[in-house]
Amino acid sequence: KTSYRQAWLYFLLIICLIATWWTPIRYAVSRIFMFRPTDVGPRDAYEFVALAYQGISSNPDELSPERFRAHFEALRKAGYHPITLRDITAFYRENRPLPRKAILMTFDHSRKSSYFDARSVLQRAGWQAVMFLWTKPIRDEDPSVLRWPYIRDMVLSKTWEIGGQGDDAFRQIPADPSGRLGNFMSTPRWIETAQRYETPEEFGARIEADIRVNHEEIVRQSGLKPLAYAFP
Repeated sequence: KTSYRQAWLYFLLIICLIATWWTPIRYAVSRIFMFRPTDVGPRDAYEFVALAYQGISSNPDELSPERFRAHFEALRKAGYHPITLRDITAFYRENRPLPRKAILMTFDHSRKSSYFDARSVLQRAGWQAVMFLWTKPIRDEDPSVLRWPYIRDMVLSKTWEIGGQGDDAFRQIPADPSGRLGNFMSTPRWIETAQRYETPEEFGARIEADIRVNHEEIVRQSGLKPLAYAFP
């Protein structure tokens, strides 16, 4: 009985050690084996291009994975070099130069298909990209968007950075008494119960509250402060 009890204690101890060290071990492995940034050459330029992909999927209205790979190879052959949000922050705040033919590649809406279709292409080439996170669908467990465990792995891989893109910001809201709808971020809301439009102060407070919810949820779930916000 003593031997049996000791074996279980050792087993539980090993499980606890694995649980404790799993994240730093995974982080170290990802840094050493999973991603090596490409050489971007000299940094003496003061301009860049931002390329935003709404979605990559087999949907006829969106960019197909095959077309994305063709885009990517065309950019590489044309001599473009990837940059990050940190590069952009240093460029604007400290006037630090960028690589020649710098390009910031971004993806919208926390899209699962975009991540899975782009990650191997980016990783093999040593390119980095940004995924802008729309948090309400993540919280609602929309099947088309990423879950937080995937997002945390994205950050650990060093291939991806994350930014904010609103919480309820893509919703359509009442825009006038007729029932017409308008964009959440740009439309003064019609308040039916009060028979009036929201005031400029109410409009600003609503927008600020949505941005704050998005920001706080990203920080809480990922442990990182997003460096950028993509206007919905």
